[in-house]
Amino acid sequence: MADSTLDQQIRSVRAEVNDYLETVQGICALCHEIRFDPVSRQVRPEVRYCLGRRMTTSVRNRVQPDTAVSPDLVIQSDDTYGIVAEARLRFPRDAQERVAKLRQLEKYDDDLSGWYTEAGTVERFDIVLLTHDTSTVDASDFIGGMLQAGTATPSTVCSP
Repeated sequence: MADSTLDQQIRSVRAEVNDYLETVQGICALCHEIRFDPVSRQVRPEVRYCLGRRMTTSVRNRVQPDTAVSPDLVIQSDDTYGIVAEARLRFPRDAQERVAKLRQLEKYDDDLSGWYTEAGTVERFDIVLLTHDTSTVDASDFIGGMLQAGTATPSTVCSP
């Protein structure tokens, strides 16, 4: 019996490690896709990026005012535009958990500082929710439903 409990624990840890690896691989794939120039067929060296870059929210932030946050990925194409990405391997099935996960993204809907510019800001940026392909349709449908029902606006959740 102890062996089966240990086997279950080992399987559980292996599944967690696999989930983590898939998440990191997805983040790296998104980063590479954004940095790749299909015309020159090379990575654009001017595009700056960081996994887990420390950013700071403004005092007007609705979720976490004047707080350090660390999006899973920050990419900056130039001095005016960037992308903040948050990865979720699985999108929750429970509606309340789904809303809670999406609301976590709201903290990035702000004048974040910590970009690769002299002032630490960019003119505009997009927020990306990166999910495993098995969750993408659920996430998109749920977000679209919230937008259509008027329970969210594009400024409070990522649009599909």
